[in-house]
Amino acid sequence: MIDSSEIERAAASELATAESNEILSVFRKSLVGGSGGDDEEMFLVKALGISFSYDDATCTAEMQVHPWMGNLHGSLHGGVIALGLDTCMGHLLKMRVGPSATVETSIRYLRPVTEGRVKFVAEFLKRGKRLQVLQSKMLAESGEIAAFATASWVRV
Repeated sequence: MIDSSEIERAAASELATAESNEILSVFRKSLVGGSGGDDEEMFLVKALGISFSYDDATCTAEMQVHPWMGNLHGSLHGGVIALGLDTCMGHLLKMRVGPSATVETSIRYLRPVTEGRVKFVAEFLKRGKRLQVLQSKMLAESGEIAAFATASWVRV
């Protein structure tokens, strides 16, 4: 007789395999075709399932947290958080200023996130002729700020 825990483990394994296969497919496509300059087609953006929206002053990016994005402690990995914060600022710059490069970044991690959807929101703190200063924050599904970054960027 099969118990329910075996069925749950099998279902979880099947889901993990499907997610892994999807990520490998995106990775293979990126190796062959590259991103073509479209940031929303970047391998990591697609693999993490990040979606973007814009208004006049901000860029918002959202993604679902998955177990494979975690660190050894079971919370969202700091590198994934940094990628989301940075990419959100980069998208806002591309839309409002043009191509830019990071000069420096500072990140503060405030609380762990283990599940749900997270939202990254980027905004300008200072807009200069060459130097731009931005802030990006990551909100947990509860709406609490889980991390934030400030960064200086220069137009290229």
